[in-house]
Amino acid sequence: MKIYVIADTHFGHANMVKYHNRPTHFDRVLVDNWNAAIGKDDVVFHLGDIALGREIDIARLMKKLNGRKILCLGNHDKQKPEWYMEQGFAFACTYYIYKGVCFSHKPVTPLPPGCTLNVHGHFHSDTHRDHEFAEDDYYHRHRHCYRLVQIEDTLAPAALDDLLGRSVATN
Repeated sequence: MKIYVIADTHFGHANMVKYHNRPTHFDRVLVDNWNAAIGKDDVVFHLGDIALGREIDIARLMKKLNGRKILCLGNHDKQKPEWYMEQGFAFACTYYIYKGVCFSHKPVTPLPPGCTLNVHGHFHSDTHRDHEFAEDDYYHRHRHCYRLVQIEDTLAPAALDDLLGRSVATN
């Protein structure tokens, strides 16, 4: 079992092509890249903003994607956590702590007790969200404690060990 992270997939959100230069059929590319990387027994932390658009069937989508999926709700994930679990996520929450690492959509400030790192999404690969944390003194003083997950370059999940530059034991 390996642990992966992904954020801001925005399945079904046509503006991702316009604003983030994703290919026209990025949904299909995301599914293909996900399943090429993720095995049946792997764990994927999805750091929010799964989809945007009424035409996306989340339950059907989750069945297409390999691995055990844990969702940290994003600003576009409007349903209650239980709803996402009914759609195929093993667990859904605001943030999740594993071995001293806090997984979330937006940066969590201050870090929860016992956490030394926050792995988050929300910012994509540009500065369109910088204003949200412009005056957050804690965030700026502790920038070394935050790791952004963005998929705009790869449209694929990232191995947690690669993102952290160290091994995170899975047992």
